[in-house]
Formats: sequence, C-alpha cells, structure tokens
Amino acid sequence: MRLIKYLSYSNSDNNTNKFRIMRIGLTKSKCDISSSILEEMYEKYNIDRIEPLIENLNKELKKFYNGKYFYDILFDDNIKKINEITNNKRKIEPLLLASFDANDKLSKMKSKVEECIKSRLHPV
Repeated sequence: MRLIKYLSYSNSDNNTNKFRIMRIGLTKSKCDISSSILEEMYEKYNIDRIEPLIENLNKELKKFYNGKYFYDILFDDNIKKINEITNNKRKIEPLLLASFDANDKLSKMKSKVEECIKSRLHPV
C-alpha cells in the first residue's frame, strides 16, 4: 500500500497528507506544488519555516559543487544522494550532517502537525 493512500485514511486533508511524506533532498527540478502546500501548513498549523534550512544547504552545496542539482523539499523517493554527484569525502561529510539536521527539523515539524491533528480529532 502506498504511503499517501495509507495516510489518506486519517481525517486530515490531502495537502496535510502530502506534507507528511515530504523530505529534503537533491533534485534537478523545482517542485512548484510543494511551496503552496508549505504555505498552507505554515498558516494552518503555525510551524516554523523550512526555507532557511534549504537555503543554508544550497549555500553549503555551492561551495564545492556547481552542477544542476540543488536541495529542495520533495515528495518522491528517488532522491539523489550527495555521494552520487561528488566524491570529495572531506567536503561531503559536513553537508551530509547538515542535510540530516535539516531533515530532523522537518520531522519535528511533522510531529507538531501530527499533535495538532490528534488534538483536533480527540479533544481533551
């Protein structure tokens, strides 16, 4: 069963479900749909903005890579890994740690959304 289908069984709307499956990763093309979903989540659930984290990742990436890939928030699982685009281990490690940190902060935002959804479904 696909994750989006599984999440659709909950009482949340489709955009919330899409937000719940988003990840930060390397991509070639900008995802226009994600920005509208993020704006809705910022307003609806009062979460922090993820754009500064992505901008910092892209700044770090530009220090040693000038190719077509950049960091963005994505839906799909076929995300490129930093190891696939460059082999300089000394420069990869800090960027990899920053990527893990950004995805961790995104996960905390998702947890906050989950808590809001849970409190709306089951008020205390």
